[in-house]
Amino acid sequence: MSSIDKEVLLAGLEQYLDTDHFKADIAALHGTKILQLPGKLLDLFTDAIKIVEKIVADSGEAGLGKAKRDAVVDFLEKVIQVPFYLETIDGYVIGLIVDTIVGVLNKFFGKTWLKDVPNA
Repeated sequence: MSSIDKEVLLAGLEQYLDTDHFKADIAALHGTKILQLPGKLLDLFTDAIKIVEKIVADSGEAGLGKAKRDAVVDFLEKVIQVPFYLETIDGYVIGLIVDTIVGVLNKFFGKTWLKDVPNA
């Protein structure tokens, strides 16, 4: 079985940019009170992870964890604007958050969480 590569996953994520759901995720970030920001960012991160998992599932190919992670991190790094002085660490921080979200989903729901968890 062949595995899907990062570029294919990024192309799928790029299509997400034009959806109303993504635009709502981004709009929710603007004007959000600082204490509500983590929850709104979590929604955006989780949506990107779910899209990558769906692309892999729909392709029928295997999805290597590194390719999936790198695609999500690259995508989120592109859409989340941070001050220039944080640019050197934003990919690292985004990667840690993605790893944490996926780790929690895998731990509590198993590796098949996308199809087993309602509204995932």
